[in-house]
Amino acid sequence: MKIARWMLKPFVFLIISSFFFCIGGIFPSGQDSDMPPVVQLNPRESILQDLEAHASCIDTRAWQLTAEEIMDIFQELIETRPGLFFVFPKLSYAYEENGLVTEIYPQYRIDPEETEAARYHLLEYTKNFANAVYPRMSDGDKALLIHDHLADQYRYSPPGEENYDTYSLWAEGHGVCQAFSLMYILLGEAIGLEVDLVTSDSMDHAWNHVKVDGNFYHVDVTRDLSNESKHYSHDRFLLCDIGMKNKGYTDFSCHARHICNVHTYEVKDGQTEHESLMRDVVGESVYIGSSWLSNIPQQGLAILVLFEVCSPENRLTSGADLDGNGMLSLADLILLQAHCHTEVSYFMLSSLINALLEKALQ
Repeated sequence: MKIARWMLKPFVFLIISSFFFCIGGIFPSGQDSDMPPVVQLNPRESILQDLEAHASCIDTRAWQLTAEEIMDIFQELIETRPGLFFVFPKLSYAYEENGLVTEIYPQYRIDPEETEAARYHLLEYTKNFANAVYPRMSDGDKALLIHDHLADQYRYSPPGEENYDTYSLWAEGHGVCQAFSLMYILLGEAIGLEVDLVTSDSMDHAWNHVKVDGNFYHVDVTRDLSNESKHYSHDRFLLCDIGMKNKGYTDFSCHARHICNVHTYEVKDGQTEHESLMRDVVGESVYIGSSWLSNIPQQGLAILVLFEVCSPENRLTSGADLDGNGMLSLADLILLQAHCHTEVSYFMLSSLINALLEKALQ
C-alpha cells in the first residue's frame, strides 16, 4: 500500500526585504490608504482558493506561518480534498531571516484546461453514482454502496503504474489506497455522507472514516480487494478502532481526530469480537427494497441471502448457486421461487427477478 507523501522544500533564495511581493500581492502599510480594506481569508481557505485557481505563486506573509505550519495546511488539503487531484504533492517556498514563509510555489499535474475537462468528467461520474441511491437508504446502506462500487469497478495499481488521485483512478481504472480513499470521500460527499481520510505512516497505508447514524467507523476498501475479480470481502467494513487494531492496523489517525469506539456493526457472539458483521458477504450486493441480496460461501456453494446492513446476522437464506460458479445466475431464481421464505415479500421477489434479469442481459 502506498501513500503519496508530499514534500515542502526551501527555495534557492532567502527573501530579506519585507516589500518583495508576488504579482497581485498586498500593498505595504500606509500606501494607497484610500483603497477599501481587503477581507483576509484564513490560511487554509486562501491556499485552497489559490490552488483551485492554479496559482503559481501564493503570498503567505499575511499569516506569519512557519514552514511546518504551511506543511500541515497543505497536507490536510491534499488528504481531505479529492477535487485537488491536479495538484502535485510537492511545494517549494521562500522565507525571511526569521524563518517565516513568504511565498509558496505549487506544482500541478495538468494545465488549467485539462483540469476543467477532468472536473467535468468527475462531476458527471458523481452525478450518475448519486442517481443509484434510493430515498430509503440508510447511512449504512450508502456506505456499503460506495464500498462495493469501488471494489467492483476498480483494481489496485500494478507495480510501477501507481495512481494516487481520484481522476487517474477514474480514467485508468486502477489506483493505490490513497486514490481509493479519496474517491470514497468524493462519492460520499455526492450522496450526503461525512467521510474522512485515515492514514498510517508506519503501514504506508490509507483508508476511510465514515459517519453512520452519528458515529464514525473504519472502512478499508483496498484491503478488502481480492486478486479474483468480483470476490472481494467486507472484513474491514464499519469497524471500530479496536477491530482495526485486532487486524494489525497501527499508528493511524485522521486530521479530524475521530474516535471510533462504537461496535454497532461488529459480531457479538461472545467468541469472536470486533469482526465485521459483513465479514462473510462475498462480492457485490444488490439493493432490493430495503434489504440487500448477496452471496455467502457455504460448503463450496454460494448461498443467496437477503439482509439489512444494520443486522446482517438476521439473514433470509434464499437459495444456492446451482452451477457452483460462486456467482448469481438465473438458475438461482428457480430455487429462490420454490423455497423462498415467507418473510420475503412478493414485491421484493419480483424486484430481485428484474434485477438479476437485467444483470444477466448486460
